[in-house]
Amino acid sequence: MPLKRTPLKLSQSETDSESVSGRTQDDAGDIQRQLIPSRQKRRRENDYHEFMDEVRTMFNKFTAEQNNKLSILQQTITDIKIQNGEIRTSIELLSTKYDDVLNELETLKKERRNNNEYIYELKNKIESLERSASATKLEIRNI
Repeated sequence: MPLKRTPLKLSQSETDSESVSGRTQDDAGDIQRQLIPSRQKRRRENDYHEFMDEVRTMFNKFTAEQNNKLSILQQTITDIKIQNGEIRTSIELLSTKYDDVLNELETLKKERRNNNEYIYELKNKIESLERSASATKLEIRNI
């Protein structure tokens, strides 16, 4: 679509010289065309293809970098999952051992309580035997 531009405003002296010299409107249009430089446009086809190639290579590089980072993250996540599994196994083992130790502690406390009761009974028997032995004791004096 051609651009419509307003014609150049000619100064009063130029319009007077036109009327004097006998120039017509067509001549004035030719002068205006000569004064306005025409713009040469370059073809964009090669630039477009080069740009698209550059965008593709950039996208391919970006995709490769993202894939690399993604694979590193996936490997790290896999390692963390393995480590978490090992930690879970260790915690379960420690938990069962802790439960075993608690059960053994309860058993030892019961045995201690039973042993203390048995010791108390034995002391009472010893005292009663000593009393009964001292009651049957015969003491000889002044010999």
